[in-house]
Amino acid sequence: MKSWGFGIKMKYNKKIEEKILDKIDKVVKTKKVMCPLCKKGSFTMAKGFVSMIILDKFPEGISIGGPHLPNIAIVCTTCGNTMFLNLKVLGFNLK
Repeated sequence: MKSWGFGIKMKYNKKIEEKILDKIDKVVKTKKVMCPLCKKGSFTMAKGFVSMIILDKFPEGISIGGPHLPNIAIVCTTCGNTMFLNLKVLGFNLK
């Protein structure tokens, strides 16, 4: 399994999903999160990880296996607006 530039190695599964959702519940102080676009409050979490590549130059700086931000995606079920939460900031530092 590949490291994500932060020392994080995880395989997405139901157990990891539950840990992520539990951590979000502990971190988010607002009990009802509203979408900033449609003002609805129904979200789902994408069933996998999202990696955002960190570039020091473009387009030559793109490299597979380079530094990146490990995220999960939260998607509004009404309008599709997608928010990203950084796994490192959420406290996931699995090696």
